[in-house]
Amino acid sequence: MSANKRFYCLPRMPPESHERHMDLKTKNVKSNLNLTKTNSYGEKLMNVSSFLGGNFLTHLDLPLPYQRWTVSKVDQQLVGQGQSAEQKICIGFAEFQSKPLALNKTNLKRVAQLYSDEADSWIGRQLLVYRSTTSFQGESRLCVRLCGPQQPPPDPPCDLHGNLVPYQPTGSPPQGAVSLEEPVNPPTAPPQEPAPWEVDDQKNNPPSA
Repeated sequence: MSANKRFYCLPRMPPESHERHMDLKTKNVKSNLNLTKTNSYGEKLMNVSSFLGGNFLTHLDLPLPYQRWTVSKVDQQLVGQGQSAEQKICIGFAEFQSKPLALNKTNLKRVAQLYSDEADSWIGRQLLVYRSTTSFQGESRLCVRLCGPQQPPPDPPCDLHGNLVPYQPTGSPPQGAVSLEEPVNPPTAPPQEPAPWEVDDQKNNPPSA
């Protein structure tokens, strides 16, 4: 080995810096792996939109197959990327403020027919927001649909697997169930036989005509 050859060593990272660097890497990995949440039906929701940075509400964000939400905001936003990007009317909900819903033609027509062509007048109105299916390029896909808050959905609601969910209007109990809004009559007690001394009193003191 030549005596003129030299070796250079990089400075070592201090132990505390190395630990801090590993903690940051671990936190990033954990944040990326936190993709699932569970709704009240026990369904596991894959939080894909947050992982991909989605800015608009999709069927994956709905906590239940259908819910009544109040419109809190209406504006116009650019939806999509590149040449396919287009301006769409978007509505925000008071019960779900993290993402607005970009209205496609079907939902836009329904809301306009339900309330008015003036989108500003929709604020404060309620809508039934539900998960349903639609046909796209010959395939059935899940989507978000809108209709009036008290009308039956034109498209049947479904869960995350595409299974149909029976629609239950507010205030109507399921078949065979007792409505909490209606008073429940308490069971009547069976008639009791009179005591022996009460029988003797009736014999000795008959009721007057």
